[in-house]
Amino acid sequence: MALVPITVACLTAAAASYGFPSAERDNPLIPLLVHEAGKVGACTPNKPPAKPDCGPMQINEWWWPYFARRWELPGGPAEAKRLITNNGCVNAYAAAEILRLEYDAAGGDLRRALAQYHSKDKRRQEIYLAKLAAAYARVFPTG
Repeated sequence: MALVPITVACLTAAAASYGFPSAERDNPLIPLLVHEAGKVGACTPNKPPAKPDCGPMQINEWWWPYFARRWELPGGPAEAKRLITNNGCVNAYAAAEILRLEYDAAGGDLRRALAQYHSKDKRRQEIYLAKLAAAYARVFPTG
C-alpha cells in the first residue's frame, strides 16, 4: 500500500464531518497534529505495557479493534492498523472520531475532550493541554 499524506483539506473535512469547527484557526485537529507530530507509515513505541501510537495523529493501537468493527473491515484490526498508519487522511478521520467520542463523553467540553484524547489521568491531561496551547501558538502566532 502506498503512503498517503495528511493534508489541510483532509483535516478540514474530518473536523467538519464530526461536527467540529473546520476553519484552520478553530480546527481542534490542527494543534493535535502539530503536537503529536507522528509520521505517515510510522508507529512510535510507548513504554510497556502501553501499545504503540501510529500515524500523524498518533492513534494508539488500542483503537484498532474499534475501527475494524466500526468500518466493517474484513481484515480486522490488522487492516485498521494498516489504514490508520499509512493513510494520513484516514488517520485524520480516526482522530476526529476519537475526539468526537471524548467530546460527547465530556458533555460538549472541547478542552476536556482534547485532554482525554491523550489520557484519562488528570495530571497528564493538564500537561498535554499546555503542550497543545504551545503547538497552537507556534502555528498561529498572535504577534
